[in-house]
Amino acid sequence: MAPDEHATMVDVSLSSFAHGAYGVPSLSLPAEHPPVLVFDVETTGCSPVVVCQLACALVQKGIVREGNWIFQLPPGARISYHAFSVHGISQKTCFLDGVAPKPILEYFLCLVHRVKAEGGFVVAHNKAGDVANVRRTAQIWQCPCDLEADAVFCTQQCSTPFSPLLNKKGHRKVFKNEELYEYFYGTRPTWARLHNAMDDVRVTLLNFKAMSASGHVPGTLHC
Repeated sequence: MAPDEHATMVDVSLSSFAHGAYGVPSLSLPAEHPPVLVFDVETTGCSPVVVCQLACALVQKGIVREGNWIFQLPPGARISYHAFSVHGISQKTCFLDGVAPKPILEYFLCLVHRVKAEGGFVVAHNKAGDVANVRRTAQIWQCPCDLEADAVFCTQQCSTPFSPLLNKKGHRKVFKNEELYEYFYGTRPTWARLHNAMDDVRVTLLNFKAMSASGHVPGTLHC
């Protein structure tokens, strides 16, 4: 399959983001670390709930590459007021800046297959929701999708064993993405636009890196 002109990723080393700008820790992993693909989505919030933004970061051999796409919406789809208030993506933005979702989804799924074939990790903070949204969107755009939640490492789910947070019944509860970042880095990610899929990917990647370093990710190098 020839890659779509929009299905491109940017080497983060070419941007100021990679050099500690805004107090951001380094996104890179050791060159010998298994490849890691982190992804996140934002959705319309209205039935049919479909992805309106997909972002991902691929870390391999010490190099970080990022992709960030606004999607066109299928006929009849609209973005709810609540969803817009959370992520700031409007129907007008999707109309003016959106790209055809199917080629991007195909490209993303190829990355997933490649990373898994090389013994790497596909990562999301909330894998159940993110995988379900990708699968539903792929179905609407008639894109074959075999992405399964069981193939994705969930930083939210896997944070429970060491979470100091308790619910009203005294049981451990999972971290939000920014809470997990604060647990590892001692401060909230004030540099991030939370609920922007690209910045959420960066926060998730940094959390995965810290989890790997502390031995909470089986099969990774303690970097």
